[in-house]
This record gives sequence, structure tokens and C-alpha cells, in this order.
Amino acid sequence: MIYMKISDTQINIALHDIPLPYRNFLKYDNGLYSFNNSFLDKEDSFFINILCYLADAFGIRITVSEADVLYKHFCSMREYNKITNLTRITDTWSALVLHYLDSLLNILVMQNLNINLQTQTILDLGTGAGFPGIPLSIKLPKKLVLCDSVGKKTKFLSHYIAENRIDGPIYIENKRVEELSPQYDHQFTLIVTRAVAQLSILLEYASPLLNHNGLLICSKAQLSEAEFQHAEKVASICGFRFVSRETFELPLQMGHREFVVYRKENKAKIKLPRNIGDAVHKPL
Repeated sequence: MIYMKISDTQINIALHDIPLPYRNFLKYDNGLYSFNNSFLDKEDSFFINILCYLADAFGIRITVSEADVLYKHFCSMREYNKITNLTRITDTWSALVLHYLDSLLNILVMQNLNINLQTQTILDLGTGAGFPGIPLSIKLPKKLVLCDSVGKKTKFLSHYIAENRIDGPIYIENKRVEELSPQYDHQFTLIVTRAVAQLSILLEYASPLLNHNGLLICSKAQLSEAEFQHAEKVASICGFRFVSRETFELPLQMGHREFVVYRKENKAKIKLPRNIGDAVHKPL
């Protein structure tokens, strides 16, 4: 097994690292940072410029126009959230870090593995309001499928794409993951997930959808050693080999993210997909 750790080059961003005047846009209350409402007329500037700055601090290059696309998604999500519960994270600063920067960290993982995002056929499994798929879409992958079983979330994504006249190769699927086969049987080169399920379950879900040598990238806020070790056993059953495990600290002590990557190298030893719900209720 090869572990790819970045602990020696960890990026720890404190408040004094945030460039002026944007540092003044933040307030500190009860141990948390949030957006200072007195700067509401400059919210777009804050979001776009700070997202570019934070991404660059991690070695991820995004343009102002790309960040503007993500700001429009944030505004659309926040407005839609008033009538339909999509996310509990709606304040500008928290969403910027915990939704958008968090999603963009997938790009850093891909860079470390020499993956060209623009050549990838990607499935975002359990996308919710579009994370990490929408942030990844700014780098124009060959094809992107956003899948979620919750209808109100895929309805929002369809609304966002229509509202912003996005005509790129982005497809919305309101289905359980087990229902994606045979339509997408072994079609994807890359599957991304963010805080969806246990690693062992994600490996089972991904196996019939990834092509040979396809990659599964799982983002987790809390990953126990027991979960990781169990996933190692299930990976062998589902035809995967462990590739890497990386940890990133989010800015201003807003937590950390672990990214675990597996490569599909062999056929699964059992018939997949199993019946809907079996992966959860009858785990391997």
C-alpha cells in the first residue's frame, strides 16, 4: 500500500493570512467566523476574490470568471434554500469554505495523481446541491453526471442549469445509485463522493459504474481507522486497489478533510449492483 500524505506541507491559513480589505469582511463570534453583514454590497467581490486566494494557497488555479460561476451557483442555492431545504450551510463564509473550497480540493488530489480533469467522464455520487460536481464543472470535464436520489435536490440543479443557460455536458439523474446500471455500466473514468456513506458502501456502489483503471475519490470529514481497514477488505471483493489517503486542513480551523482514492483494476468477485438497499442493510 502507498500512502500519499501531505502533513509535511500542510496549509494552515489563519485570519492574518487573509488579504486586506477582505479580512475586514469577517467577524468572529462564539468560536466561528462569518461574513460581516455591513459589507453585503461587496459580497460578490468578497466571495470571488477570497475563493481565488484560498484555492491558490492550496495550489489550485481558478480564474475570476470561474469563481464568478460558483458565486452564481451559491446565490441560486441560497435563494432556492428559502423554499426547499437543500443545505444548512448558507452564510457566505461558511459556504465558501465548507462547500466550494472543500469541493475544489478534489482538483488538488487529481493534480497529485496526474489526472487531467478535462479528459474525465465523471459521476458525482450523492451530489446534493451540486457538491463537488458543480465546482469541478468549471474545469470543463468531458462529461459530468450529477446523481442524487432526493428529487428536490436534482430539481434545484436542473433549475440552476436552466437559469444560467449552462449548455456544457452536465446531466442530472434523480435515481438511487443501484439504478444507474445498466445505463452507465462501466462508463465513468472517475467517481467523486462527499460525505455520502461508509467507504465500503461507496466501493460497492462504484464498482459496476467505473471502467477499468477508473478512480474513486471519497471525501470524508471523519474517517475512523476501523472504517478504513474494513474498506480494504471490501475493496478486494469489488475489484479495487487502494491508491492514496490525504488530509487537508481547512482555513481558520474549520476542520479537516480526508480524501481516500481507489483504482478499479479487476472485476468484482460478486455480481454487482446488488438489490436496492443491500449495500446498506446487508453490508459486505
